Amino acid sequence: MRTLNSQNKQNTTGMADTMSTFVLAAGTAQADDYPTGAKYMHISSDTKLFINYSSTGAIVPAASVSATTSSTGLSVVQNPGHEHIYEVASDSTGYSLVSVTTGIAVVQYYGI
Repeated sequence: MRTLNSQNKQNTTGMADTMSTFVLAAGTAQADDYPTGAKYMHISSDTKLFINYSSTGAIVPAASVSATTSSTGLSVVQNPGHEHIYEVASDSTGYSLVSVTTGIAVVQYYGI
């Protein structure tokens, strides 16, 4: 399984190279492609997110589940106020996210 590399937001400086903004409906996944050359992404939101860094398969779990491979729906949870910089998945061209409730998410990309 590929390691998900994360850095604390305070360890990164400078303006983002580009960004995407999502208006999220509860339980409805949205997918996006990584910009060409992006090395890191910073995700912030006002709602709890589940993020799949390798596919369009982000889901809000409906029951307890075991871990699966990243290509079949492994979603990482991110709570509001816990912001991190993530390394862009080298084995993927895109990602997806889904929120528990309605909200807004902003994804900033660095290293382009």
